[in-house]
Amino acid sequence: MTDWREQARAIAMQVLAQLDVQGDTFLTEISPFIHESKHSLEIKAMASDLAKVTWENREKCDALIGETVKHWQIKRIALIDRSILRLAIGELLFRTEVPVKVVLDQAIEIAKKYSTAESPQFINGVLDAIAKKVRKDTFDKDDKQGDK
Repeated sequence: MTDWREQARAIAMQVLAQLDVQGDTFLTEISPFIHESKHSLEIKAMASDLAKVTWENREKCDALIGETVKHWQIKRIALIDRSILRLAIGELLFRTEVPVKVVLDQAIEIAKKYSTAESPQFINGVLDAIAKKVRKDTFDKDDKQGDK
């Protein structure tokens, strides 16, 4: 069964994809969109929070993606992959209590469910490089704890 946090991240990714297509006009529809789902209040709250903090900081997320995928323009990355990357980067930057490994694993799982067969590997490569930049101290610590 899917973890409740993964469900929240999947909803947040869907919201980010809608925002990417519709722009800021969809901001007024985020709450109704999330609350139409049959999930718990905890899932809805986390999804809303993740989507909002990520969207508000998408330029920072996009800059990190652009620095990492040098031969691709951000708009050329598939909508779902772009939304997954932004969401995970938002967590790496603004939810530092979540271990790097968890953020990367969850992004890969969402990519497996919602995107193409190549997407999980692409997502993993991009996020691994970004995590090493933005969470260097905890990335190394998480990595060493995983080896024990």
